[in-house]
Amino acid sequence: MRRFGSLLVILVLATPAMAMDQGTPPADPSPGMQQPPPPPPQGSGPGGKGIANGQMMQRHFAKMKELRVKEIEGHINILQQKLTCVQSAQNRNAIHQCVEQAKQARSVLDQQIKSQVQGLRQNK
Repeated sequence: MRRFGSLLVILVLATPAMAMDQGTPPADPSPGMQQPPPPPPQGSGPGGKGIANGQMMQRHFAKMKELRVKEIEGHINILQQKLTCVQSAQNRNAIHQCVEQAKQARSVLDQQIKSQVQGLRQNK
């Protein structure tokens, strides 16, 4: 489910960038046809979003990506600690403690990342 949420965030953030890449304009229409007026420049008009919004989205994407990388690195670190703990365990109870410690560490990390992601979403 988290993977789907991450993909959804990436898709939502990537869509405006793809929409901005319109390619080359079509060739001039025949002389008898009337051409529609050109669109207003970005950053003007009632919405007034334009380039500044694109830059904000890029910064937001970079921060979100940084958080996801931090989350993955944290999970790897927790797994490495769990592996070391289990390898040095002398009995079943020790293994159980290793597993429980890893669960708690993962829960704390996930909660920290979740709160940071929510903070980014509120600051959009």
